[in-house]
Amino acid sequence: VNNQSFKSYGALAQHRIDLGFLNSRLIVGGYFDYSPSTYWARYLTIQKDVATNFYTGYTDTGRPLDDYKIDLYNTAAFAQYEVQATENLRLVGGLRYDRVQYNFSNNLSGSATSKKAAQRNSYNLVAPKLGLTYALGARQGVYANFSTGFQPPETGSLYSSRQLIELKQANFTNYEAGGWVALFDRKVYLDLSVYDMEGRNEIVSILQADNSTQSENVGATRHRGVEYTLTYAPVSEVNFRLSGTNARHTYVDYSEVVQGRNRDYAGNRMLNAPNWIANAEVFYKPRFVPGARLGLEYQRIGQYYTNTANTKTYAGYNLLNLRLGYRLPQPAVQGLEVWANVVNLGNALYATTVTSNQYGTTYQAAAPRTYTLGVGYSFAGRAKE
Repeated sequence: VNNQSFKSYGALAQHRIDLGFLNSRLIVGGYFDYSPSTYWARYLTIQKDVATNFYTGYTDTGRPLDDYKIDLYNTAAFAQYEVQATENLRLVGGLRYDRVQYNFSNNLSGSATSKKAAQRNSYNLVAPKLGLTYALGARQGVYANFSTGFQPPETGSLYSSRQLIELKQANFTNYEAGGWVALFDRKVYLDLSVYDMEGRNEIVSILQADNSTQSENVGATRHRGVEYTLTYAPVSEVNFRLSGTNARHTYVDYSEVVQGRNRDYAGNRMLNAPNWIANAEVFYKPRFVPGARLGLEYQRIGQYYTNTANTKTYAGYNLLNLRLGYRLPQPAVQGLEVWANVVNLGNALYATTVTSNQYGTTYQAAAPRTYTLGVGYSFAGRAKE
């Protein structure tokens, strides 16, 4: 049993300067976030029916597993310069500095924990960005981008008493090229791109013999794929959208010690990395009910390997979600919107994550059919779409 709570305080400042030279502009800014959080977890005693192999209950032992506080500081500074090199060609160059710092305070001491009483971990990166966009006409064009980024370890992995391995930040380098086209009087729009992303020290979760997980850094990974978005609006009341990615995620430099032997997994597909992810939706906004919308959404997670040896797979899942909304048109309440969603409309039985090793497979069961109601207000007088 566990409990996590946090607060977050942030500020973003950005300034744009329009320059006369080649219709260029300079954007500079900064970001600051302070998020204090607390977390505690206790051991449970699990009851299991051996005959049916089902867990039937649990008892809270009251014995602490984790109990700590973290002050998270996230700061960033960025600058971006855009220039219209020719009538059809626009160039973009940018530089961003990010720094994430965790100040960890442990409420447990002595033999009750494997972590220090207090420690500080910081991660940072100076990330360049280059891009270009070339218009081939009023309704089509191409683009290319180069960027770098990083991902610090999550606090739940970094400071868990079960985490035995020190974690490094993950760094990524991404190359992307694509294009777009609008057809049939702009009723059809297609955006298609290919990408090649290289990862260093990417963090993965490995299932252990006792069914716990251990986070580890992978020496090198590679992610190659195609991303696409297709929209079609045959009439003003109806809109169709399909977005997806087909990709191959592989280990370039990674090995594990399995039953006393070193296993090299270079060239294998990464675990929990689907080969296809898709999202499609159809929205209907009836003219006779101004402000109303009705949408049906389809989600697809394709097959993926559940272990690094690539001997076990999970077929993935398909979901349907129903979304209803109504934006009140009356001037007195303009900007007020109510909505209702039904997630997992078909009440499908599926797992959000499946992980395997030589001892077995662990499934994280997803929620059944779920109903949500909400109310929103836009101070600009326009509701969220």
